[in-house]
Amino acid sequence: MRHSVTDPPTNAPRWRLARWIALVINVGIFLVKLVAGVTAGSQALLADGLDFLGDAANYAISLWVAGMVLMWRARAALLKGATLAALGL
Repeated sequence: MRHSVTDPPTNAPRWRLARWIALVINVGIFLVKLVAGVTAGSQALLADGLDFLGDAANYAISLWVAGMVLMWRARAALLKGATLAALGL
């Protein structure tokens, strides 16, 4: 499917499908790591699971703002960057 120059690539069905797949996979891995971490009493598994939850939130935000004007997409990018910086600290 061809898109006009004014259509952002985030409106492309394949882009959205790829983000949905990544979101579902990351949420699934988060849940598995959460259960495994609690069951095993492993802080490392819980921390790794939180990383997957952060990735899932990143994909969810991308999907949420995909069709919005550039200003909102830029604000979402700043929010994602700030949360990743906070997690890094």
